[in-house]
Amino acid sequence: MKNITIQLLLRKDRRSAENARHIAKECTRLGMVPRSMGATTVSVEMSLESFKKQFGIIPQVEETSPPSESNFGSPGGYRVNEVLPVPEELREWVEQITVPPPYSRF
Repeated sequence: MKNITIQLLLRKDRRSAENARHIAKECTRLGMVPRSMGATTVSVEMSLESFKKQFGIIPQVEETSPPSESNFGSPGGYRVNEVLPVPEELREWVEQITVPPPYSRF
């Protein structure tokens, strides 16, 4: 895994598809690659090196897990237990930035 996905929650007064598109453009300028967006969130990917440089945090690696009796496993990913600081360039638009936990298939 070389890239990490992060989710940006737009401020309540900025939640619209038009503003999400604006945020996606700003994220591109910061070295992030937009992957999906809605009216309230924008999901982006960035390299681990860029993530470490931007946020000063090293994410924990979550390994893949095989299917079990209770689920169909997980593809793994990254976990961050800290609040990520919103870059100055995004503060007008973004309320919170998080790293989504790896999902499990049920």
